[in-house]
Amino acid sequence: MLRGYCKHFGVDWRCAAIDPEYLTQRETAEATEIRRRKERKQQRELKESARWHPYTDQVSAFLVGDFAALHDLQQREARIDLEFMPSCRERDASGLKLDEQWFA
Repeated sequence: MLRGYCKHFGVDWRCAAIDPEYLTQRETAEATEIRRRKERKQQRELKESARWHPYTDQVSAFLVGDFAALHDLQQREARIDLEFMPSCRERDASGLKLDEQWFA
């Protein structure tokens, strides 16, 4: 809310008037950062598509002997597990942290 107010009235968080040169410099910096993020995302997507393989499960990659694909599948699965793992701060009825249950 404060950011919208400051942007609308052209003031900083102390409600002091902002120098117009500073505003233009900040806008160009934000645009540059957005462009840089998009470029990194495109590069990351290109790397991910370059590692494409026809296997959907680890067993088929292992049986064929494609260990690079097997490693990639394991890394993807580990990344998915980390994304969806419950927070350490959440507790169940027994008082144990949910992460402790995963690793116990």
